[in-house]
Amino acid sequence: MGKYTEWTEHKGEKILLVNYAGLQDEEEYLQAIDEFEAETLRQPAGHKMRVLVDVTGSVLTPRITERNKAVEQKAREK
Repeated sequence: MGKYTEWTEHKGEKILLVNYAGLQDEEEYLQAIDEFEAETLRQPAGHKMRVLVDVTGSVLTPRITERNKAVEQKAREK
């Protein structure tokens, strides 16, 4: 899996773990979001995903927030 994303299983359910913990640099954070987006878009159309995101100690900027919203919207439209 990638640097920021990893699939795991809990009680028979697949869960995508997204680790943004400790990200302070906006560009690195945006790269992590790109990785999450790529993994999301690899899933079959209509596929429901369980996602757990760790943002402990990370810094959110308006640019990061907008990028996350765009990825979420794209995933919903898929």
